Amino acid sequence: MTDTDETVTSSQAHSLRVWAGRIVAAVVVVYGVSVANDLLLADTRLIADRADMVSLDRVPAWSVEVQHALFGQGSVGYRLTAMLVHLLNCGLLLLVARRWTSASLAGWGTLIFAIWPSGSQAVLHLGSQAELLTTTWILSALWLSGGGRFHVIRAVGLLLIVILGLHTSAQAFALPLFLLLVHHRLARRGQPTPTWLMHLSAYGTAAGWLLWKMSTRAVDAATIDPLTNPLASLPTSQRVMVALDQGWSYAQSLLVPLRLSADYGFGVIDVSATLTTGVRVGLLLALLGFVLLRFVRHADLLSLGVLWWAVALLPASNVVSRIDLARSDAYLYLAMVGGSLSLAALLTTLSTSSRTRWIVATLLVMMGARTIAWCRDWRDDEHLWAATVVAQPSSARAHEALATALQRRGASVAAQAHYQRAIGLYPRFATAHLNLGLSLYEEGRWPAALDQFDIVCQLQPLNATAHLNRGAALFRQGLWMPAADAYRQAAELRPAWPVPWLNLGDALRAAGDEDAAAAAVDHARSLGAVLSFD
Repeated sequence: MTDTDETVTSSQAHSLRVWAGRIVAAVVVVYGVSVANDLLLADTRLIADRADMVSLDRVPAWSVEVQHALFGQGSVGYRLTAMLVHLLNCGLLLLVARRWTSASLAGWGTLIFAIWPSGSQAVLHLGSQAELLTTTWILSALWLSGGGRFHVIRAVGLLLIVILGLHTSAQAFALPLFLLLVHHRLARRGQPTPTWLMHLSAYGTAAGWLLWKMSTRAVDAATIDPLTNPLASLPTSQRVMVALDQGWSYAQSLLVPLRLSADYGFGVIDVSATLTTGVRVGLLLALLGFVLLRFVRHADLLSLGVLWWAVALLPASNVVSRIDLARSDAYLYLAMVGGSLSLAALLTTLSTSSRTRWIVATLLVMMGARTIAWCRDWRDDEHLWAATVVAQPSSARAHEALATALQRRGASVAAQAHYQRAIGLYPRFATAHLNLGLSLYEEGRWPAALDQFDIVCQLQPLNATAHLNRGAALFRQGLWMPAADAYRQAAELRPAWPVPWLNLGDALRAAGDEDAAAAAVDHARSLGAVLSFD
């Protein structure tokens, strides 16, 4: 190496250190306010049910288990962990992007990624840490795929990362395509490219995962809640059409992230496939085809970023297979890796004068302020779902979640209004019916509460809690034997639950059957119930 080479390398390293300092400062300023956020109700349920987390893949479940062992129910530890992982991803992106472009462009792209509101849900929501960790695995794999010695060891490491990624979220399936994009970019720049062994490791593992997913897709579709993903029950052609059309919505959320939302489920997404939908999808595919041709010819950073965005969203779009959510802002986190590089390339091109530089700087400050505001919206359930209702007034899930938060605060009148709004949007919303019934029951409006519990029992005949509450509403109205029947139904559905047996004893005693009442209480005691007079 010559003295000139050493000087260039030293200068580049210094530039990266300067950018790293700026990025750390930006993340601390923007996401620091989220450290004080409370755990959401969904977060506490996730932590409480960590031993049986069917809603998470293995790696995120392990992550929650480890964090619970360290932090218990304290929110600060979880928030700091998410922020530190985000910082790690920023550092990995800075190192990886430096191979694809100049230190300045890599720095600007990483800074945009660090503070841009799009995808910030992955940092703010414990249930979205799968997307946060998937980005870590993918950037780590791309860093390993760079030039250097120990090719076999690097390939084995990449294989292990791919396996971990596929056990984290479906978005890890995009890694082989990322390798292809990066390979083409590096080859055009005359830099070392990923070896065939690394490509083979990624392709083979992803192909095996895809075959497994295809074999279980019928079972997956049957367990997906239409409330969170109304696309799951659509015919394949219609589902694919509507899912592709969501690409425009994702593009809007990336470029103009002013109406972020915690829910895009039932009532938010239009699932009808019209002629307009077909035209929009055709236009989107044509645009992506044009960008692909441009990238093949020029391997430019702007095209790389756009294609990265499309590839990152593909596994999470319900196009390849049905997934739990129709759409989520958390899926934009990985997509923002490419989106931030494209924005950096575009903004750098526009920053040809001091005036345009000030405009770009103002834009970045505005986006950072928007992220801070979004962090504050996530400080508790009531603020989050109130903001979501404003952004998506047709979201049944948002109205129900806001109602639950209001009910916990004691604002039962406002809560009941939102429960009724959720039911109006989605009449089969069993949880909203149940919670509305509980709210009415607490106010002593037992006939109205009974109506809601009856609906839940019709929608979910195996819901033991609904039958128990139905029995309580009947008991309060002096209908002892119908109440006893409801309690028996609850006891049959959950044989190890002592509460229905205790309530059955009260109903039978009120009906005058002391012997049967005593037998019910004895059975409850055998199930572990501790009575005050024991």
